[in-house]
Amino acid sequence: MIFLIFLVSLCILLFFIYKKTDTYTNIKSTSPLLDKSFYNNQNSISFYFFSSPFGINWESPSTLFFSSVKNALSPFNRIIGHVAIEVRSKDNQYYEFTSMTDTKKDLYKRLVIDQIGFGLALANYPGRLETKNQLLTETSKKFSSGRVQIVSYLINDSSLERFKKYLAEYKEKGQDKKYSGLDKNPRFEEGAGCAPFCFSVSEILGLNNHISQKDWLRSIYIPQNIVGPPHQKKKVSLWKMFNSPSFQKWANKKEAITITFWDLDKIFHMIKDNAKKFLIKSNEVKIAKPLKIRKIQKTYELLYDTTNLDTPTEPIWLKRENSI
Repeated sequence: MIFLIFLVSLCILLFFIYKKTDTYTNIKSTSPLLDKSFYNNQNSISFYFFSSPFGINWESPSTLFFSSVKNALSPFNRIIGHVAIEVRSKDNQYYEFTSMTDTKKDLYKRLVIDQIGFGLALANYPGRLETKNQLLTETSKKFSSGRVQIVSYLINDSSLERFKKYLAEYKEKGQDKKYSGLDKNPRFEEGAGCAPFCFSVSEILGLNNHISQKDWLRSIYIPQNIVGPPHQKKKVSLWKMFNSPSFQKWANKKEAITITFWDLDKIFHMIKDNAKKFLIKSNEVKIAKPLKIRKIQKTYELLYDTTNLDTPTEPIWLKRENSI
């Protein structure tokens, strides 16, 4: 067990050494990389799904933890995957490409000193919105490796305006400074990681109910006794977490901290696998047929027409039932 703790500590150290090896010199351009004609000169929103280096194993808390550690040991970024959104207007007067990222996780302090245990998945960190330059640079490089796959939607003018309103208010409310755990929802002003942020965009535009996003969600049931502060006062050391039987399996739904979220690696592979099947006219396709498909080097993009979808009119910002 001592060796196991040493190994995890070493992995955390190597993470900070290696993480700079998958960084890029940002290009100066802030213009879209891809040809707008693919979007029929309409407003569009694209979800870019970046794969983790070697995959994430969601079978249990322990497999999730150690598959993340394995990814952290690699010289590649996006340890648990990533998703970003690109939005452009039909007149080319509006263009945005962004997502949420953390600025300082301080994993050693959280795990060793604060002893939050598996609460690492629920913790809050300082955050920021990624810039166009950063994402344009990264995607231009990852088209060649195929470590990014894309789902795009044509949207109407009212949906474009609703997105612009949401992003502006998101910044005004300081939500762009909060990188939060998978259990948080930015529409309740709780901050967000990349997946909750992009899901919230899909939700406010009504795209989350589109057939193309069927089976994108995953739920996990975290045992409460391996989660430390602030969810409970009692600290959970790495030793205690590794030795707990609860670390080996997800909890009963009634006794767990339940989290539902986009499974980014799963979506990445769904796009890639189904795009290939569409192109060869296979009968094994498991998602809705898109309006168009294209291949950009080793990256696939599926395009759906949702211009006839009614833009939701419900409030963008919500309140918990027990809030004052």
